[in-house]
Amino acid sequence: MVVVYQDFYYRAISWLLLPALFVLLALLRSTQLPWQEMLTIFGINVGFTLFLLVGLSAYFSLKELRLVNIAEGYLGSGDILFLLVLAVVFPTLTFILFTIGSFLLGILFFLFNQLRPKAEPTIPLAGLMAALLVVYLPLAVFQVFPDFSTAYLSLLPQ
Repeated sequence: MVVVYQDFYYRAISWLLLPALFVLLALLRSTQLPWQEMLTIFGINVGFTLFLLVGLSAYFSLKELRLVNIAEGYLGSGDILFLLVLAVVFPTLTFILFTIGSFLLGILFFLFNQLRPKAEPTIPLAGLMAALLVVYLPLAVFQVFPDFSTAYLSLLPQ
């Protein structure tokens, strides 16, 4: 909830929260999976995140006909780092769906925000992802969502 508050109020999050949150979530996840499997899933999720960031950077670079660093003016470094923190929490399919859902929520936030006079031009993406995580985790504990198991890992070369 601290990330939600900071990002909505200040449009920034304390970078000290991110390593602490990463360690806490990794320890929580390690109670559910062996470390090797958890690290494999984390690596795949980070790869997906990098693919997204490179794709977004390429899109905006082509659109603006210049090389664009996505972390300057489009996504904040806190948003990117928080996305990497979340990569340790979810199985890959769930991570992809969570990321897409977060981005769609960000678009909706932006659209509704534009209806206000003197609207803040930025989107608190890390705050929205944190709020979605706060809603998701208790529902996941009660198994409200389908189990996107890690069975696909057996398909990867050993």
